[in-house]
Amino acid sequence: MINVFIICCRFDVTESQLGVILIYLLTALFGPYTWDFKIPVIGMPLRTFLVFFSLGPTILQLQANLSVIRRGGIGRNKSTVADTSTIFPVLPIGVVLVLGIIIAYKSPSSLYLNHPCLYLLSFGLVAAKVINRLVVAHMSKSELDLVDSSIVGPAMLFLNQYFNCFINEYLLLWICFIYVVQDMLRYSYYVCNEICDFLGIFCFDIITPHPKKNNKNKN
Repeated sequence: MINVFIICCRFDVTESQLGVILIYLLTALFGPYTWDFKIPVIGMPLRTFLVFFSLGPTILQLQANLSVIRRGGIGRNKSTVADTSTIFPVLPIGVVLVLGIIIAYKSPSSLYLNHPCLYLLSFGLVAAKVINRLVVAHMSKSELDLVDSSIVGPAMLFLNQYFNCFINEYLLLWICFIYVVQDMLRYSYYVCNEICDFLGIFCFDIITPHPKKNNKNKN
């Protein structure tokens, strides 16, 4: 039982991503109806079994995260190293999730049901941008801002619904997708450049001497 608990605790983000990739590959190879297969012994559909199977690691990981929040950080007054609340990173991600659910539920043209790939790509990129900023803030021990420029994309869809969809939702979703793509690429470009300039290396080549690094060595 202890060994199972240790294995589940080591089931983290990377393992979750690999599991999702495996599920997508199996679905692409054998079709979505594969998950309707009933397990002979228990008579449960495979899709239902996967949901219950994933609950164990999820509960254990959630318990571990909540213990960190209860214990507090290593900063002043049990704050984080960036002098912010330990629960604060939930807010930027929560804003993205809430907007995604509200827009999908309130859409008069059933935007999510009719265009699920484009919808998930748009909001997935927004979530990826927020998570990347969270990682950079953790590495640099800096504060994470609540409002991000990528929120402009979902905000356009939200405001369009608020004003009775005076712009075609499908067209606006494409505009949102193009905006969040360029916003993500622009952010990644600047972050990579800052890291390379600080370390004195090139992004895809760490062997070739960097001009700035050579100048520092001469000085």
